[in-house]
Amino acid sequence: QVIDGNYFDKDKLQNALEGSEAILSTIGPPMNGKLSIDDEDNYINSLAYIIKLMQANKQTRWISISGAGVKMSNENLPLARKLLRVSLKAASKSTIIIKDRELQLLEQSKLDWTNIRPPVIKEEVEGEFVADENNFLGMTVDVNQLSDFMLNEITNNAWVKKAPVIATK
Repeated sequence: QVIDGNYFDKDKLQNALEGSEAILSTIGPPMNGKLSIDDEDNYINSLAYIIKLMQANKQTRWISISGAGVKMSNENLPLARKLLRVSLKAASKSTIIIKDRELQLLEQSKLDWTNIRPPVIKEEVEGEFVADENNFLGMTVDVNQLSDFMLNEITNNAWVKKAPVIATK
């Protein structure tokens, strides 16, 4: 069952999380321009609130999307991902700041999280879906393959407490 929520409304968040077995999040800041520090903080505070609610409700499964340029704590990026990260920062510094901070919050939490890091998401990309812990595997990922991966991860748990870099190759 899909439940409507609002990432920035605590009452709607609480209602959306109530009774949920898993949370799948595709929320992210707009890719155009830079947000204010207050707007960036709102994204982080919302995720911190969700983590707190989930832990209070004894919910553990969180699956979200960030991007191939997002970096885990202490992660040594290969050259291709460093270059992608630089270009993404130029296009939308706020996105990298927010998604890096979100991934740090997840890493510090007790949730069974998976943070999926795709490159460009497109429709009807031909090829095989691939996932790796660090390496950049291609420039695009098929939206249907990405959706299937997210849904399969609810019960598969192959990537718990990990942030796979994915692509359609």
